[in-house]
Amino acid sequence: MPDQKANEITGAIEPNPPKYDSHSVGRRDFLAQTGSLIAAVPVLSRAFQAAAVGSTQISKTSLPEPRKQARPKWLREEGMVAALDTEPLLPRLRASGFDLSYEFMTYDQKLALWRRGHSEEIVLKLKDLGFNFILTPFYKGGGIKTEQNSIQDAKSFTEICHKHGMHVGVYLFSGTVFYESLLAEEPDAINWLTWDPSGKFPIYHPFYFRRWVNRSHPGFRAHMRELVRYAVQDAKVDLIHFDNYEGGAPGYEPYSVAQFRQYLENKYTPEQRRKRFGFSAGTTSWCSAMAWSSRISNQAAPPRGIQPNIGRPCRSSLPRSAATREHTFTGMSA
Repeated sequence: MPDQKANEITGAIEPNPPKYDSHSVGRRDFLAQTGSLIAAVPVLSRAFQAAAVGSTQISKTSLPEPRKQARPKWLREEGMVAALDTEPLLPRLRASGFDLSYEFMTYDQKLALWRRGHSEEIVLKLKDLGFNFILTPFYKGGGIKTEQNSIQDAKSFTEICHKHGMHVGVYLFSGTVFYESLLAEEPDAINWLTWDPSGKFPIYHPFYFRRWVNRSHPGFRAHMRELVRYAVQDAKVDLIHFDNYEGGAPGYEPYSVAQFRQYLENKYTPEQRRKRFGFSAGTTSWCSAMAWSSRISNQAAPPRGIQPNIGRPCRSSLPRSAATREHTFTGMSA
C-alpha cells in the first residue's frame, strides 16, 4: 500500500488508467464521409486538387542556393563576445529610454552617463573583461541634424575602440521615426509614414511620438543609404545592426496605394479585373492616391472626401479638380 499512498500524494499517473469510450465513427468511416462531402462541393474539390498539385510542383522545384557571404577574418577566427548599448542621446532625453531610472536624472546627469559610455575608460574595462566587440548607438530616426551629436560620438568612439583592438558595430533604426524632429528637418518625410486602414499613423507603443515608416519608399531608402554610407566610409565601423524589422511594411498611405494599384493594372487585363474585383476601371480613372501630399508633421488622415482604399475606386465628395491637385494643410492634429 505505500506505493498507492505515494501515488495519491504526488499525483503520479496510474499504470493502468481507466479506458474511456471512443467515438462510434471509425477512422475509415470518417475519411469516407468527409471525402464524399468534399467531392460533393465543387469549390472544395477544386481547392484540394489545386493544393495537391501545388505541393507536388513545389517539391520538384529546386530552391536557389543561398548567397554566400564572406565573413570578416576577425569574426571567423575570434568569434564575437559583445557588449551592447543601443539608445542614442535623442531617445534618452525624449523618451527616457526603456529604463525608468532616467526619469529621476537631470539633463547633466544623463549627459555625463552618455559621455562615460563613450570613453576610453569603458573600452579598456570591457576589453579587460574579455569582450572583443561593442555595439554603440548611432541613429534612431529623429533626423540627421537632430542626432548629429550621437552620429559624431559613434565615429569618435569607433576610433577609440579600433585603437585598442576592439571591433565596433552601430545601432541603426530601420522602421520607426521620431516624427516631430524628423519632419521639422525633412517635411517630405510625411510621405514615408504608414497609414492604417482608417488613415491614422500606427505608433511604436507606448511611444506616441514614434511612428512607423514604409521601408520601400524611395525617399526613405535615400535617407538610409546616406546613413549607411557615413557609417561605413566615414566612421569605418565593422558592423551595422538594423532594428525594428517587425514593422515598416507598406500600408494604406498614398505611395503604397498608388504602387499597389499600378501593380494590379500591370498584372490584370481590364476583363480580368472585372472578373476579379467586379469592375474593370484602371488606375488612370481612379482618384489618384498620389495626387496630394501633406506638409504638416502631425497630419492624421487624408483630407475629407479622399478615400485611398485599395479595393475600389476612390469616392470623392470634392470636385475632380480639387481631389486631384496637391493639397497643403496646416494646423491639424493627430
